[in-house]
Amino acid sequence: DDYDLITVEDDEYAEDLFEIVTFSKDYHETDAFRYTPNSDGTAIITEYVGSSAYVTVPAEIDGYKITKMGTNTFEKHKDTLKELIISDGIEYVDGCEGCVKLYKVTLPESVKIIDSFRNCTALESITLPFIGSSRTAKGTASGVFGYIFGYFQNSTYNTQYNKKDT
Repeated sequence: DDYDLITVEDDEYAEDLFEIVTFSKDYHETDAFRYTPNSDGTAIITEYVGSSAYVTVPAEIDGYKITKMGTNTFEKHKDTLKELIISDGIEYVDGCEGCVKLYKVTLPESVKIIDSFRNCTALESITLPFIGSSRTAKGTASGVFGYIFGYFQNSTYNTQYNKKDT
């Protein structure tokens, strides 16, 4: 059997509390990424195995829709990763903490959660697909830059955050 099955016994409300997704025991690998496919046709990038300092994380690999970059995606490349482009479709971005040479990041419209970029001391530019207090506040008077980075008043209405400008 290729899948681990998590069961909750003797709880009639278990189905209401948990989303059941089975995860493959085996990872798959391309020339650039190691990933774990899920039973629902999605996959999680678990490791970058390529050698380039300029990386684009694809929206799909081998027919699997990539929805998440895992915690240790760039663990072995903290000293070499310089530029990162995340493709549209990826919702959860992680795995870049401590990438000390990472200076430029481009995030897609699909991103919902960012748990990354701590201790990325060279980071100068993050390009965002939206600004404001919500995804729909693009360039409006109510669009206060801060949906991802917290609340900034008197910000300029563009979609690029530059560390040197703050």
